[in-house]
Amino acid sequence: MIGQGNILPAIIFARISSREQEYGVSIEAQLASIYEYCKRKNLTVIKEYAITESSIKGDRKQFKQMLATIRSRKDKVAIVVNCTDRLQRSYKETPLLDSLRRKDKIEVHFIKENLILHKDSSGMDIMFWNMSVLMANSYVLQLADNVKRSMRYNLSQGKWQTLAPLGYSNKRDAEGKAYIETDETRAGIVKKLFEDFATGLFTVTQLAERANTHYGLRQRRGTPVLRSSIYKLLMNPFYYGYMSIDKGKQLLPHKYEKLISKQLFDKCQSILRSRGKKGFRKQKNTFTPKEFAFRGLLKCGTCGCTITCEHHKKKSGKEFIYLKCHHTCPKIPCNEPAVNEKVLFQQLDENIFKKITPDNVKIINERIGKIISMLDGDYKNILADFKEEQAKLELNKSKLLDLLLENTITKEDYEFKISKINMDLAIIKSKISEKPNNLTDKLKKLQVINKVLIHGYEILMGSNVLAKNAFLNILCYNQQLSNGKLLKKVAFPLNLLTEKPLNLNWLREMDLNHRPSGYEPDELPGCSIPR
Repeated sequence: MIGQGNILPAIIFARISSREQEYGVSIEAQLASIYEYCKRKNLTVIKEYAITESSIKGDRKQFKQMLATIRSRKDKVAIVVNCTDRLQRSYKETPLLDSLRRKDKIEVHFIKENLILHKDSSGMDIMFWNMSVLMANSYVLQLADNVKRSMRYNLSQGKWQTLAPLGYSNKRDAEGKAYIETDETRAGIVKKLFEDFATGLFTVTQLAERANTHYGLRQRRGTPVLRSSIYKLLMNPFYYGYMSIDKGKQLLPHKYEKLISKQLFDKCQSILRSRGKKGFRKQKNTFTPKEFAFRGLLKCGTCGCTITCEHHKKKSGKEFIYLKCHHTCPKIPCNEPAVNEKVLFQQLDENIFKKITPDNVKIINERIGKIISMLDGDYKNILADFKEEQAKLELNKSKLLDLLLENTITKEDYEFKISKINMDLAIIKSKISEKPNNLTDKLKKLQVINKVLIHGYEILMGSNVLAKNAFLNILCYNQQLSNGKLLKKVAFPLNLLTEKPLNLNWLREMDLNHRPSGYEPDELPGCSIPR
């Protein structure tokens, strides 16, 4: 340690992220502070690392190079940094540094924290180091949340976030802000490609050749357009006005020029579907699994395996569907008998549908309606608070402009403060556009389901196989079949409709007069709503 007559060799480490250039943490500012510290502590600088490197992305090659240099030396080395977040912003580096510290290979000097870590450091110092890393990591996570929030807001405003599709161009304005505009050279060609494919005369491969030879279309880097690029182009809803989000799970309208109509896009999709996946024609005699009403819904009560469904046709021409467990392990013998599907439907009718009374449905739906009214009232209050905060921020913007015009504040201060207000406004507008919870929608769906169940058996038996499977998936989950009988296990809240007396405890906790503290609007207390 320092102060015992030994002069330690020191490696100084200064870093800025490629994503940020924070005031006060520039490379020059860090080096000046570190060199002054080394002079004061009588440390001999043997190597300097002044790098631009992210502490959370990539392999951190220069950081690892510094550790390799330390391991190659026989003496102890001091690592001197301006503060914790310049050395690390996550815990992945902690084991590497702590291992060298325990072997007495390094001392780590954090100047701003006034902390020196060495082999004999106290538990309090180690805990303080971990807390400093935690705070640095928290900052990174907060940045990530802000970026995601900003992206959600931009998407809600119809702004595309990444590379523009073929036919559009990515541009930057005088202030450096990114935007997208129509590429006049390629936009007309893209439209012609859709029109050509809609005739049904071209395959995707032929269309790619036509794009290259007939239209002279090239990608941004001047390379020929590939078949895969044409396929993605034909499948992209961006050209008729919608952005595909989350791998096609969500479509949002965008603010840019439409190149084709929705009718033309749909016609191209119809041709693609008729030719099979990726534009190829469907193969004949492909195997299609047979659908069953109870497929994937039942477990064996003896061994726990999934019950399989079988279709049988007798000599008389009559057809039957049987359910049976095919478990053959000798250690767990299973002799569950095969059961006719019709028998199980009769059991469901006796155990569930005949026990659901209109009075029970009416009572629960009335209470659900009361909860929905409460949640709608909460949403209106939250919305009013957001709008009030938005009005205050708009007023602050106006006041800042007045101060700038009166020369009370400098232009730099104005721009710094106005950018912060604009960021806060964007967050507020994003929150206003978002629906705070989806519990109301779930409860409304429950009301509909409850009403449907009054005539549930007639609806179930009158549906096709796929509809029956979907209905039973809502009605019962992980049902067990034991000795040819269904064990009563009905999904919430449908099980409550069959109870006598009617169970309303779960609704009581959601009542206006019994609202629990710390109430989270996404779930019902103690229960899970089926999707």
